Amino acid sequence: MISKIQNNKYNENIKIDYQKILLVVVVTILILFAIAYLFYINLNKDTSQIIEATVKYVGDNYIIVTNDDNDKDYKFNIDDEYNVGDKLALTIDNINDKLDPIEADLKEVQILSRVVEFTIYDDKTNNTNQESNTTSQENNSSQNNSNPTTDNSNSNSIVGSEEEVINYFENLDNELDNSKNSGSITSSIKNGFVTIVDFLFYNEPIKGKTFSELSNSAKLSVLKLAVSIDQKVDSYFPGYKETLSEKYNNVKSKVVSKYLDITTDICSKNESTCAAAKEGLSDLKKNFSITWSFIKDIAGTGASKLKSWYEVWKDA
Repeated sequence: MISKIQNNKYNENIKIDYQKILLVVVVTILILFAIAYLFYINLNKDTSQIIEATVKYVGDNYIIVTNDDNDKDYKFNIDDEYNVGDKLALTIDNINDKLDPIEADLKEVQILSRVVEFTIYDDKTNNTNQESNTTSQENNSSQNNSNPTTDNSNSNSIVGSEEEVINYFENLDNELDNSKNSGSITSSIKNGFVTIVDFLFYNEPIKGKTFSELSNSAKLSVLKLAVSIDQKVDSYFPGYKETLSEKYNNVKSKVVSKYLDITTDICSKNESTCAAAKEGLSDLKKNFSITWSFIKDIAGTGASKLKSWYEVWKDA
C-alpha cells in the first residue's frame, strides 16, 4: 500500500516537471517571437529625416548645404542645377555624421525658394558712354579702350582674338585701381564685373568669344585676373556685391576651383603649359591668400578631385 502511494507521488512529480518544462519552452518561444518581431519592425523602420537647408556651394554633380536649424554642412551628390542661396527641404537617410561635411543619401528635394539671377541695368550707362566717347574725340586720346563695358558692347557680335579678351580683363582690373580713391563705383565697373562673371560661368561672350573657346593658357590668364578683380571689388567697394544676385557673391571660390581643374588637367597630360600653370597658382597663393584650407572648403571633404588638386598645389 505504501509503495503504491509513493509511486503515485513519483508520477505526480514527473507530471509537474513536464508542465514546468513545457511552460519554460512556451515562454522562451514567445520571447524569441517578440524579439524577432521587434527586430523586423526596427529593420523596416523609416529612419529618414527632413531638413531645411540653404545651398552653400555648387560643385560638379554635388552641392553643399547648411542646415538652417543647426548650421551643420551636408554634402549630396546631385545632377539637378541649383544656385548658391537656394532654400531647399531635403528628405535624407543613411546619415554619416562622422564626415565633415556630413554625407547622407538624398531621397527627395523640394525647392522652398530659389535665388533669382538677374543683371542690374543702369539706365545712365548710355549717357556715360556717350560722354566718354565725346571726351575721347576732343582730347584725341584712347580713353575708350580702357572702358570695358563700352568696349564689350560694341564688339560682342565680332569675334576678336584671345589677346583682346585678356585685355578686357586687364582694363577692368586697371580701372578698379584708378577708381580706388573715388569712393563710388562707376557704371563701367558695374557692368564689367557682371560681364566677366557671365563670361566665366554662364557661357556669355566677350569679344565674340566664350570662355570654352579660349586656349588653356588664355583661360588661366583671365582666371588670375578675375581673382584680382573680385578682390578689388570687395576691398574698394564693400557691400556692392550684396546688391547683385547670389551668383555674383561667390566668384572667388568658383574661379579658383576652375583654375585648379584646368591646371590639374594640363599637368596630368604633361602639357608644356604645366609649369606656367603652377607658377600662376603660386602667384594666387602668395598674393590673394589662397590657402590649402580655402581649397579644402571649396572642394568639400571627401571630394575625389581634392587629391588631384593637392598634387598640383604642393608643387606650386
